[in-house]
Amino acid sequence: MPTSNTPQLGLSDLSSMLEHSGRKIILPSDPTPMTIAAAIDFLMKISKEQQVVSNVVEVINAYPLEGAHAFTKAMGRMFGWATPLPGGFFQAPPQTLNLEIGYKKNTQIIWGRFALPGIDGELSCGVNVLQGGRLVFSIQGKVRKLHLPTIQKLADLTRQIVEEESIYRGQAISLNTDDDGDVMWNVPPSFLDIEKIKETELIFSQEVMKQVQTNVFTPIEHTVECRHRGIPLKRGVLLEGQYGTGKTLIAHVTSKKSVQNGWTFLMVDRVSGLRSALELAKNYQPCVVFAEDIDREVSGETRTTRIDDVLNTIDGVGAKDTEIMVILTSNHVEDINSAMLRPGRLDAIISVLPPDANAVQRLIHLYARGQLDPDSDLRKVGTVLEGQIPAVIREVVERSKLYSIGRGDKEGMITVDDLLASAYQMITHVRLLESKQKKQATEAEKVFSAIQTVLSVSPSNTKSNTTVEDVLSRLEDMESTLSSTLEGVENRTGKIVDLSESAAEEANNAHETAKEILEIVETSKGSKKAA
Repeated sequence: MPTSNTPQLGLSDLSSMLEHSGRKIILPSDPTPMTIAAAIDFLMKISKEQQVVSNVVEVINAYPLEGAHAFTKAMGRMFGWATPLPGGFFQAPPQTLNLEIGYKKNTQIIWGRFALPGIDGELSCGVNVLQGGRLVFSIQGKVRKLHLPTIQKLADLTRQIVEEESIYRGQAISLNTDDDGDVMWNVPPSFLDIEKIKETELIFSQEVMKQVQTNVFTPIEHTVECRHRGIPLKRGVLLEGQYGTGKTLIAHVTSKKSVQNGWTFLMVDRVSGLRSALELAKNYQPCVVFAEDIDREVSGETRTTRIDDVLNTIDGVGAKDTEIMVILTSNHVEDINSAMLRPGRLDAIISVLPPDANAVQRLIHLYARGQLDPDSDLRKVGTVLEGQIPAVIREVVERSKLYSIGRGDKEGMITVDDLLASAYQMITHVRLLESKQKKQATEAEKVFSAIQTVLSVSPSNTKSNTTVEDVLSRLEDMESTLSSTLEGVENRTGKIVDLSESAAEEANNAHETAKEILEIVETSKGSKKAA
């Protein structure tokens, strides 16, 4: 069977000269009508050409699984079937994948190689890599030129469905990324359950709420007005604050508002996936891309390749008319490289602080769930709990319910006295935890102090007559201090369960550094004995 390696999606000039009218084939009559012999020869040439096998490569500008879903729909519409896929339709059946197309909604899609009835050749669904590394869906294979118009029609219908019936545009989804930070096309995104998200539970001080509303919610809720006024929808926002203040809850509410207002919301499972998520977001504008703990990628004042990659990623989101909002979070904004924080790269940095006294009162009513008189005067409780994170306030309310049961309340209502008793107990609990964390940090500081003392007599920091032997001697003198402080760190890290992540990490670093210096001491002793 003759083949042509040149990809073509239409027949040659000969076949394009034919006209079809019902069951008739109209031959060209310019410059003069054909004779019967000439017509037979003309049709034979076309028939021979139609038997040539041609390569098919149709690239669909869509996320691979989105493209496969649209292709499956296009197949059904062209060949008269709908999902589930008909068992006996294909001459060579394809692989099928189960794809989530909505929260707890699934369907089957076509993947891999297959052959269609009436089409001589084989097709396959696959992945194509565009410039810049973005992965898109493609239809590939080899068929006789006779069938190329059918394949072209199928590809065009697939493109139309991707554009008009996207399963991801305007939805809130979570992306899965690999260790290299690439979106995993073979692991379907999961849809977020936005129905359970309640905006009324987003409670902050007035100032924090105003900043969130202005910089995050307003562009989403008033998109048309922003466009009309020339306000860019390409934005970068950093939510910073200690653990548990509500940064992730802001993201969840943002996801719901995005869907309600025609935006797409992409949540990245790890911040290293930001680059590939932003590439994907270009297909689903207007779009929000959310990633937590940006400080893990851009910490330290020394510019590294890793930090530059993140900065270039954010700067390269697109032109000013790109409608992509990047929302990042950090529990340690003080660790972030200053280049990341400069105006122009980030449009807003919002400090998500623990609730003030007024916000505490509103949180108490929220967590009480109707078990508190709405007219209760909570000002004193608010003052006591001001500055505590919402999780602490929630626990205060739960403990107050136990106080209510203990005093024999039959109606299940809590009082201000119940709340105050619980609040004072919780404050004692919190202070105890803080004192242990401070003690733990003190142990780490001792180790660092010892290390700094040793380093202060290193050859690079002392007089020219200081020798390596002097430094080793100083290390030996410090051995007992290092050993005792190391033992203290080991004892406490094994016992304190509720340490904050930062304190535990600091102690562990001190622990490892002390071990390394003690190894140097032992090595120096061995060297002296050998000498």
